[in-house]
Amino acid sequence: MDKEKVLLVYNLSDKEKKGLIEAKYKVRLINEENSGGTLSEIIDGKMIAHRGKDLKDIKMIIYSGFGIDDELKEVITHIRKNIVFGSIMAVTTKTNLNWTFDYLMEHLLEEKEENIVIEKERRKELKAKE
Repeated sequence: MDKEKVLLVYNLSDKEKKGLIEAKYKVRLINEENSGGTLSEIIDGKMIAHRGKDLKDIKMIIYSGFGIDDELKEVITHIRKNIVFGSIMAVTTKTNLNWTFDYLMEHLLEEKEENIVIEKERRKELKAKE
């Protein structure tokens, strides 16, 4: 598998995809034709069609080949502020490279819901202390 820096993108608008490309990011589209594979297979350009339940209608960007460092932080900040708004974001890891795209999506959506509950509880506790 190639270690180059690439953004795996799903369900972005044409304007958002164009913005990423114009900003000189390497972009690989995830769609029905390749979303049946693992992240590693998608990165390698394998076309494994999605089967099963329809994929969720959410925007997602997966950062592949980036270290967990200031560069990644700058890239994420730039993309969030200037190009893509309201997407779920993830970074590839040794573990999730072997996950299918729909499995990763479900995992991230569950995590997002858990974080919403935690944040509501935290705000409630802070308000009670006032």
